[in-house]
Amino acid sequence: MKSLERTVGLIGVIGISISSMMGSGVFVLPGIGATATGSSVSLAFLVAALCVLPAALSKAELATAMPTSGGTYVYIDRAVGPLWGTIAGLGLTAASLFKSAFALMGFGEYLKVTVAAIQGTQSVDFNTTPYALGCLAFIVLLNIFGVRKVSKLQTVVVGIALLCFGVVISVAAKNFPAEQSALKETSFFAGGIVGFAETVGLLFVGFAGVTKIAAIAEEVKDPARNLPRGMLLSLFGVTAIYFAMSFTLAGSLPMEQLDGNQTALYTLANVLLGREMSIIMGVLGAVTMTAMAMAGVLATSRFPFAMSRDRLLPSFLSEVHPRYGTPVYGIIFIGVSMAAVILTVDIVVVAKIASAVKIMLFLAVNLIVIILREGKVQWYQPSYRTPLYPAAQIFGIVVSFALLFLLGSKVPIAIAGITIPGMLVYFLYSRKRVERRGVFGILGKRKDLIIARPTVMDLETMNLEGKHAAVVVPLLGEEHSPEALAEVGATLAGSRTVEVLHVTDVPDQVSLSAVALEDSVEVSALQRRIGAMSQTKDATLHVSPVVTRDVVQTVHDSTKSLECEWVVMAWQGKTSNRFGILSPLGWLADHLSCNLALYKDAGVRYIRHILVYAEPGPDDALVVSTSDLLAKEYNAELTFVRFVSDDQ
Repeated sequence: MKSLERTVGLIGVIGISISSMMGSGVFVLPGIGATATGSSVSLAFLVAALCVLPAALSKAELATAMPTSGGTYVYIDRAVGPLWGTIAGLGLTAASLFKSAFALMGFGEYLKVTVAAIQGTQSVDFNTTPYALGCLAFIVLLNIFGVRKVSKLQTVVVGIALLCFGVVISVAAKNFPAEQSALKETSFFAGGIVGFAETVGLLFVGFAGVTKIAAIAEEVKDPARNLPRGMLLSLFGVTAIYFAMSFTLAGSLPMEQLDGNQTALYTLANVLLGREMSIIMGVLGAVTMTAMAMAGVLATSRFPFAMSRDRLLPSFLSEVHPRYGTPVYGIIFIGVSMAAVILTVDIVVVAKIASAVKIMLFLAVNLIVIILREGKVQWYQPSYRTPLYPAAQIFGIVVSFALLFLLGSKVPIAIAGITIPGMLVYFLYSRKRVERRGVFGILGKRKDLIIARPTVMDLETMNLEGKHAAVVVPLLGEEHSPEALAEVGATLAGSRTVEVLHVTDVPDQVSLSAVALEDSVEVSALQRRIGAMSQTKDATLHVSPVVTRDVVQTVHDSTKSLECEWVVMAWQGKTSNRFGILSPLGWLADHLSCNLALYKDAGVRYIRHILVYAEPGPDDALVVSTSDLLAKEYNAELTFVRFVSDDQ
């Protein structure tokens, strides 16, 4: 699999993440937000940050479990399958592409006011499109030359911006709040609760870039440490910046100058510090918008790169430049697409629709954490885990639905805009090239397993060809005592064979042949312990290591191929799965071709009393005979119970 070089450290992660947000969030959104809610725009920024926090926490967790290029696309693809992965990947590409193009349009606005300030006029009127395209060409070239160069430039831009913000805030503080300012002229909630809620929904998009760094996780050094720290530090840092600057604007400018002003910081610098500082702020606004677009191209190009590597898009998009180590064709593809958007599309309208896409994907990120955790996926081993799970994720999902409701008619347009192209690409190109199902695809009903029987290739992969066993004991990784399960299996088998399957679940991006379990210390230790047990029992116990991407299919097919009578598994308990629909083995309980024994390991090793409830019916004789076998093995006393109604 083609991979990228890890060159971005923690400072680079923070620089890219903040610069992908700070452009519109500081230079454009405060004035627009003040139109709907008045001087409470600074509080709206804080509430919007709180709404983004669950998605940031969830994405930090997912990024440490899957530190690869593609970000949210990869998480959705691995969780729910390639169809939704294709839809999400193209949706992410389009949304990020439009947001980056919108940033270049903001670059044009600040370029205008800067030229006007230099010329000493109120305004100038010229076509900024050629300048935006020239800036885009520079961004594309810099991205091709390497992510390290981009991260260094982003860090410099963020540092200069923070210095300038500090100067403006310190000067404004000397006469704060001003006599003629939005804080004194209007009520705090000028638009009421509805206006405030709508503003929160608008400002939400100003934080969308906090998770964008996950798209280049494959290029981050020590991702287990730097990704969660970088995301959370960036979110807290940019929230402080947004609050401080919007509060300063509301307390320093009259409402007539703040209302709808997309260059409010330029206006503030001009009022407080004069023409020279306003020119500096205008240049800084243009540079910051450029940095935002640069981070956008960097992250957006990794979506088609990852999709191409997963065979959902043509292979040339995953080509890595031999010298610069960047997906050069993917970057060029995004650059050309952005140029087409700038030249042909009403970017402001489309950017609002792209915001709806971003919110839907934030909702999906929270949902995916629940799917992967409750699905008991072995390979899902994040080094960072979201606190307050699952309350944080549920809160994020509810907030996302609320924000989508506030966006109104833009939501169905966004859904159609990403679903229809994604389905067309998948069914016309991708479907015949991929076979994976995704984690969610193996959790529910499995009609494919009811019809199909294991093939010779399946049996060879599981090392079970030609074998037979009376009892199968699948070990899925969370058993407290595998020996206890094997002992129960040996009791049920009598003098026959027990097959202990050490099942290792791996994600789709890992080759099954690359996992050599025969050399595993864990498997070797298990084989020694089970081998020693086999010498003291009448049964023959074997340990077979199995690598799989589908645990349910492996357990199902092994029981069929071995023609066993019993499957003995560890009972996870109801408390281990908060969402029953996501139980990976729930379907198996009703569809195995043999008896199923679930063993709850309570730490009891000397069994002297067995309580038996044999419900009258076709299986009562089996329950009694099995209990008798266990009682003889452990030299235990049997006690039978039954329920009697009050009227008997």
